[in-house]
Amino acid sequence: MDRVWKGKAADILLLSGAWGIRALALSEKWGRKSGVTVMPSDTPTKSRRRFLLRFLLVGVVLTFVAMIVLGGELLVRYRKSKDLDRRISELERLVVSNVVYNSARMKGYEGRDDVDPGEHFRLRRTIPRTYRPYIEYRRVPYESQTTNINSLGYRGSEFDIVKKEGVFRILIYGGSFVWGTGAITDRETIAGHLEAMLNAERKEGPTFEVINCGETAYNSTQELVFLMIEGVYLSPDLVISLDGVNDTGLGYTELPAGYPFMFDQINSLMCNNRRLRDVFTIEDELDYLKKSRSLVWKVDGMALIEQLQRLIDSDQGASAWRQGDFTTAEEFALRHFTNLRCARGLADEFGFKFGAAIQPNALFHKPLHEQEQQVMESLTARKTYYDRFNWWRDHYSRYTDMVVHLCEDVELPVIDLRRVYENNSDQIYIDDCHVTGEGYRIVAEAIHDWIRDSQLIPGGFSEHTALKQ
Repeated sequence: MDRVWKGKAADILLLSGAWGIRALALSEKWGRKSGVTVMPSDTPTKSRRRFLLRFLLVGVVLTFVAMIVLGGELLVRYRKSKDLDRRISELERLVVSNVVYNSARMKGYEGRDDVDPGEHFRLRRTIPRTYRPYIEYRRVPYESQTTNINSLGYRGSEFDIVKKEGVFRILIYGGSFVWGTGAITDRETIAGHLEAMLNAERKEGPTFEVINCGETAYNSTQELVFLMIEGVYLSPDLVISLDGVNDTGLGYTELPAGYPFMFDQINSLMCNNRRLRDVFTIEDELDYLKKSRSLVWKVDGMALIEQLQRLIDSDQGASAWRQGDFTTAEEFALRHFTNLRCARGLADEFGFKFGAAIQPNALFHKPLHEQEQQVMESLTARKTYYDRFNWWRDHYSRYTDMVVHLCEDVELPVIDLRRVYENNSDQIYIDDCHVTGEGYRIVAEAIHDWIRDSQLIPGGFSEHTALKQ
């Protein structure tokens, strides 16, 4: 028993003694009123025994109460102490894992003297986000050496919204993998690499412009709504969806495919999501709707739902998947695939081409480098990642296989990038699903070859040579 506990116990015992003395005084007072004194020599034996029994009973009751209070105090303190020890142990483990994690992932950027890699990771967390109707949020405009956000909230430099003549415009959207977590500069994102590759080998024909429309934590539902209310008005010639990880748990996967984020849903989510509360308040919606110059605010929510339903119903491919019971992996696959079919419907309606790509994952199809092993082990120490990794091991392959097969069944162009690093033993991953600039270059090269071979872009190329930063 420590000093604090001893002090509490002494307080309880003193309090019990005080109540005992008080009880004795009250008993004596009552005895005088009834003609019974506190055990004088001439007190009858029967009255004396009655008084002693009464006093003994009061003492037993008070002692029992004191023991209960003291026992409860000790039990509560013991449980709090155990809980505190557990939390301290968890925090210490997390601190150690964070040190290992940060040290291991930064090894992938050794020798970078042109920019500070740490600045990129700080900005990724600290660049503010603003509410965007129906798609939740976008980052606000920002300029720095490593990470730039243009006036539309996309990562990268400003571009002409009205497409110039002689430009072949490609939009690529997805989550943080497309946005470029781990890509220290904008040119090291998938969009940056892909644009450089296409223009470097062009002999004739249009100039290629690749716009990075990715955003952290976006899933295919948000991206479909973004494409409908904003992307199609950028006059793309080709749109590429690159998803996988976020459709298995991040974003709002409990919502139906293609369902926009409405006012009441955002309000409800903010009440239960600290990240959203820190990003914006519900009043921001009204402010945004009044001040926005984009096309977003002009879109009616219910009309948007009706248009999405029309797109879903117009394509009967793989309709059998809408019937019967689904496992979690199958539900995620169907929702993802439905969003892709709707996007292709928009492509047919607005006259651009569309293709889908499946995101790689550090748990599969790569010989892990020593630093990558350390990163994964440090992440596994966190319960959130531990549970996610277990789900991925059991379901991710089935989920992505289903998406690929469903796309192939309806002849929707798709590239499976899960094996893109299977022959690379260098440090590519900086966590479970993000990579270094070299990792994004490898993905961009695979996408480049796919869109060229699939004739999703016009011809007129010289022999392809991979570009390395």
